[in-house]
Amino acid sequence: MDKIEELGSYYVAFLRAIYIIEQTCHWNARGDDFYGNHLLFERIYKSTEANIDLAAEKLIGLFGNDCITLAAQNEMINKIVSKYEDKDDLIEKALNAEKGFLEFSKEFYDKLKDQDKLSLGLDDAIMSIASDREGSVYLLQQAGDTKVNSKQSARISFLNRIKKAQENTLTDKIKNVPNAIKTETLKQLITYE
Repeated sequence: MDKIEELGSYYVAFLRAIYIIEQTCHWNARGDDFYGNHLLFERIYKSTEANIDLAAEKLIGLFGNDCITLAAQNEMINKIVSKYEDKDDLIEKALNAEKGFLEFSKEFYDKLKDQDKLSLGLDDAIMSIASDREGSVYLLQQAGDTKVNSKQSARISFLNRIKKAQENTLTDKIKNVPNAIKTETLKQLITYE
């Protein structure tokens, strides 16, 4: 795929794939962070939708209607989505797709520039879209960090519960020891110090 028109079609298809991935993540959000992630995915898939329209209109305006056909878009979208469908973690899935798009976007931009097909308006559109997608990467990374922190918090909480259970068990055992033995044991401990 070297033809600028094909790369342009792939650029739009990649955005459409991100939209599908993020909207699906929005629907499938669950767990402790459900509501926050549900809203996060909605926010980023809606920004992707605006990017799709801008990119498609710019590219069709510059390269003609044949640049973006339904059949080609469908095939490309399926290939792109399949690259990211194996991730179970929704944040990671969307983050990887966003980063993949940004890498491709840079390659596409460089090819347009090398072939002297980068108009000022297309340059502006690609930069604006990249800025939006970088914003999505930031939001997804922050949500992912929260997930790590919540996992860490869960582990700490679990260890604290084990420690408390051990302390309670020890306290319960000491309660059953007669006072005379406790006193004698304390005297021995004091004399050894």
